[in-house]
Amino acid sequence: MFKTEILVLPLLILLCLSPAVRGQEEGNSILKRFFQEEKSQDANLTPAERYRAQQISILASLVAGEDVNKARRAATTLGEMGATAEPALPELKKLSEHPVDNVRAAIKEAIEKIETGVEKEKLVAKEVDAALPTDQVQKMKQLLLMIQGDNLNKARRSAVVLGKMGADAEPALNALRRQKNHPDELVRNSVNEAIGEIEKSIADKKAGKQQEENAKEIDAMRKRYQLMNVILGSDYEAARLAAQELTEMGNEAKPVLSDLRRIQNHPDAGVRNAIALAIKKIGQPGARYNESTFPQPDYKNWNSPENFNKKLTHLTQLVKGSDHAKARRAAAVLGNMGDKAAPALEALKEKMDHPNDDTRKAINEAIENIEASLA
Repeated sequence: MFKTEILVLPLLILLCLSPAVRGQEEGNSILKRFFQEEKSQDANLTPAERYRAQQISILASLVAGEDVNKARRAATTLGEMGATAEPALPELKKLSEHPVDNVRAAIKEAIEKIETGVEKEKLVAKEVDAALPTDQVQKMKQLLLMIQGDNLNKARRSAVVLGKMGADAEPALNALRRQKNHPDELVRNSVNEAIGEIEKSIADKKAGKQQEENAKEIDAMRKRYQLMNVILGSDYEAARLAAQELTEMGNEAKPVLSDLRRIQNHPDAGVRNAIALAIKKIGQPGARYNESTFPQPDYKNWNSPENFNKKLTHLTQLVKGSDHAKARRAAAVLGNMGDKAAPALEALKEKMDHPNDDTRKAINEAIENIEASLA
């Protein structure tokens, strides 16, 4: 239902009425029909809907009347109402063989316009109903139907409104695309602008989700390698707890699965059991995962400077390597090592302008962390 049509309808009806109709006798007859219709209306109808039904009833009565001029004009008005005038279809079809040529032509044209409007409404409803929450369905239908209607100003404004809705108007895209070649230039431009705005909003929304997922992955990556550092450390109780936390991460811990397998013979029984459980929970038989980022530890001399230097050298090489993912993870590990990773600062600074955004960010954060620890 459109509020503007409520204001226009009485004017259209007045155009259908001759001065004689506005006389006292026929005026009383029309008022009588008004009250009879009002009594028969569904109690759930809004005042605007009830008023609309009354207008349609009056127009249908005029089509059936003896005044052929009023009949023709009333039929034309009903046709311009489109799907809204569907309740008048049975009466119009009864009069489709009207004896007067121009009235008969107006009635048949009205029937065609109303039925076309009804079909358009069904098509829009099919596309929109399943895709929108209930409170948006009616608004979307109305906007799409106005774009398909004869009122060019309403069509243009409706397209603009849909465009401003952005990604929320995605269910309307198919219907809008069917109007890309609208015969009116202004409406056509508005429709195409709306399509562009909606598609851009959808793309931006997807990009935002991707950025959010990337941020989550970076956080998970940092957590994984922080935990691996703890597992490789000398505090066995902390190592056991770190292995348990990796287990709880599930699929997010898959990138360090190969590292866990390399240290599954850990010298401490508690840590060894926790690692075995993590491998069981995280791993999948036959699956291939990233190659190890961490050097194989020497359990005989677990915390020796030699092993630490090997680890540092290995991580530095990964930062310099061509694998962006490994470089990013290695930089994160070095950053978490704080001042102990000072020997890697020079190599990190060489890669401060790394071509990959995520890796560059990880390298610069690592430099900041190490330098902060040294201060």
